[in-house]
Amino acid sequence: MKLSIDTASTYTKGYTLEVQEFQHDEWKENPLAQKYKHIGYMCCLFSSRRQAVAYYNYWNDHMRSINKHGTYCSARDPETDRRYIVRKYFRETQSVAPFHIKDSPKIGISRKRNQIVSVTTSYPSYDYLEDLKLPSI
Repeated sequence: MKLSIDTASTYTKGYTLEVQEFQHDEWKENPLAQKYKHIGYMCCLFSSRRQAVAYYNYWNDHMRSINKHGTYCSARDPETDRRYIVRKYFRETQSVAPFHIKDSPKIGISRKRNQIVSVTTSYPSYDYLEDLKLPSI
């Protein structure tokens, strides 16, 4: 299923991946600092949690499943010091690039008399994930 979001309408269905970065020893020295710093939301939109889990597992085969313990939160990646969390999408600004360039959304602009009326974001359908056995939830 291909998902599209139009700025002229409200959209509250779907899931995205939140990206957080581990702060090493900063959180030990500063009581106000957290272990993980919010980086942003990935430019991906999934129709279900199951599809978001399959997407993460496909591109991070060196890591355990994002839903291994039922939390929809990955472990910290030792290569990038980042972790990913499946979140319900509530029109947050998506600023982090997807794992692969082919998964980037397409942006369309509607104009009327040379003024922008709406911006439509079309997300890919992630067809390559359908060949995999989707994880059970």
